[in-house]
Amino acid sequence: MAKISALSTDEQIMEAVKNGDLQQASILFDRHHKRIYNFLARMALDRALAEDLTQNVFLRLIRYRTSYRNGNRFLPWIYQMARNVFADHYQTHKNRKADFVAVERMSDTVMDHNDSAEQEERE
Repeated sequence: MAKISALSTDEQIMEAVKNGDLQQASILFDRHHKRIYNFLARMALDRALAEDLTQNVFLRLIRYRTSYRNGNRFLPWIYQMARNVFADHYQTHKNRKADFVAVERMSDTVMDHNDSAEQEERE
């Protein structure tokens, strides 16, 4: 197993997490939880809900770590997970009026954020 440090890439760290070094997930959390929270807060329009959903994203990161494919980029993978957490939440809470507005905003936000994530990776 390669030595992991705060200077390692997200992909290297995620490979370590996938291989059972779960403590390394804290580095990924420290690097990305604010951006994931902001992404979800824009879609949910509710800060408390965004906090809960952000926590769920990182719990899923650990639970479904084996679905990460070595060599793939980490950011698109975790943002897809965040979108899934958001969609799952609203799927189970269908009867709320805000659902329709939130889902419409989600598609616009997702497209904008995918572009931002890819641009961020290039830099």
